[in-house]
Amino acid sequence: MPPFVKNVKHLEDHASLLARQLEARKIGLDRPMETLDRKYLTLAEVQKLVHGARLMRNGDRNAFMLLFMFRHALRASEVCNLRWSHIDPYTRTVWIQRAKGGKSVAHTLELDEIYEFTQLPQFNEYVFNCERKKPFSTRGLYKLVETAGKKAKLNFKVHPHMLRHAKGYHLANNNVPLLTIKEYMGHKSVKSTTIYTEIAASQYAGLGKDNLEVTTGGLD
Repeated sequence: MPPFVKNVKHLEDHASLLARQLEARKIGLDRPMETLDRKYLTLAEVQKLVHGARLMRNGDRNAFMLLFMFRHALRASEVCNLRWSHIDPYTRTVWIQRAKGGKSVAHTLELDEIYEFTQLPQFNEYVFNCERKKPFSTRGLYKLVETAGKKAKLNFKVHPHMLRHAKGYHLANNNVPLLTIKEYMGHKSVKSTTIYTEIAASQYAGLGKDNLEVTTGGLD
């Protein structure tokens, strides 16, 4: 630990300060620079988005729908096409029918997901329905996510596919093996999966360490 850092709490305080400073910097733009080219959400932003969805009408359904999309890396069409027949509460699994010719796979369900499913009305064979008691359309889902982003006060436009990418980057940053991520995401080719590992910050952890000291007074 650098000599000017007193303890871990001191380091965390400085990290929080830097985060606030970077958030405040607009550099003449409508939003922070790091959001300009990003196609995914951070874990904190996913949490904010879910909270924003809960502030809308049918908030509990909306929040669960977006959280479910993130957890299982679902495309918009995949969550809209989710059927009750895909869910097995006894084995705690859900069959993920992948779009775009992807590899379909069974995912494990968490207990809170089982509970949330029991709270949803069963109007038809589809799990997620709109107020008209018809299956959600991808267009409706895009509008829901965009509105949730505004409610969450995220200063960039959010779309559903950002939740799928968020899961991919989250897995990569937690050092989940590449082939496991590929299977979980339902990719046909591992080439599609490498986009997550290429920029996963965790793979570079510790590479910036050395014995040099950082000074605050400049060099003599």
